[in-house]
Amino acid sequence: MRNVGFIGAGNMGYALMSGMKGSCSLHVYDISKEATDRAVEKAGAIAEASVTELVKASDIVFLAVKPQYLQPVVDEMKGLTDGKIIASIVASRTIAYYEAAFGTETAIVRIMPNTPALVREGMHTICFSRTVKAEDQDYMIGLLKATGRVMPIHENLMDAAMGVSGCGPAYIYILIEAMADAGVAEGLFRKDATMLAAQTVLGAAKMVLETGEHPGALKDAVCSPGGTTIRGVMALEEHGFRAAIEAAVEAAAHKKID
Repeated sequence: MRNVGFIGAGNMGYALMSGMKGSCSLHVYDISKEATDRAVEKAGAIAEASVTELVKASDIVFLAVKPQYLQPVVDEMKGLTDGKIIASIVASRTIAYYEAAFGTETAIVRIMPNTPALVREGMHTICFSRTVKAEDQDYMIGLLKATGRVMPIHENLMDAAMGVSGCGPAYIYILIEAMADAGVAEGLFRKDATMLAAQTVLGAAKMVLETGEHPGALKDAVCSPGGTTIRGVMALEEHGFRAAIEAAVEAAAHKKID
C-alpha cells in the first residue's frame, strides 16, 4: 500500500482523502488544526508536523492548497522530491511550472477534480508529465476512481475542464436552489422542493451517462407538442439560461491565477 500525502486539507483535499480512505495510507499537513483534525478523524489520515515531514513520509504528494499559497510550499519541497510523484490539484498551475521548480525528471501529475468526490461521484480530469511511468499512471487513475470518474485529457484542455466540471457543481447547486425556491413559491415545503429538484438533477444526469443519448434528444423526449415542459424550456431561453451557463464556463476557464 502506497503512502499518499496531502498538503492542504480544505474542502477539495478532504473530499479526495475521504474517497481514498482504505485504498492507501493517507498522510496530511495543513496549517489549520481544524482541517487537520477533520482529516485525521474522518479520513483516517496521519498528521505530519510540516511540509518537509509530509513529503518525506509520502510516495505520492498531493498539492491541495490555494494558488496564492503554493509558492512557499513548493520552495520548501525543493530537494525532497526525488522518486516521488507530485500530484497537483491547484488551478491553472501547469506541469511546466512544477518542472521548473523540481526538475524536468520529476514525475508530475496534474488533476482537475471536483467536490462530489466526497460522495464518490467526482468527475476528475488528469494529465501526466512524460516522466510518469505507465504503471504509475494506472495507479493514479485507479486511486482517483475510488472517488468518482476519471478522464485523461491533454493538458491544454485542463482549463476548459475546470470551467465545466471543476467549477460545475456550483452552477448545479444554484440550479437546484432556484428550482426549489420556485417550488416553495408555488406552495411546496422547502424540504420537499429541494428533494424534488436535487433528485431530478441526479436522474437527468444518469440518463445522459447511462443511455448515451445527446442531451438535446433527451430534452426533446420530455417536450410534448403544446405541453407544459416546452413552455418551461421557452421561458429558460427567453431569460438567457443557456447563454448564462455558457458564459459561466467561459469565465471560469479563462480566469488567470497570478
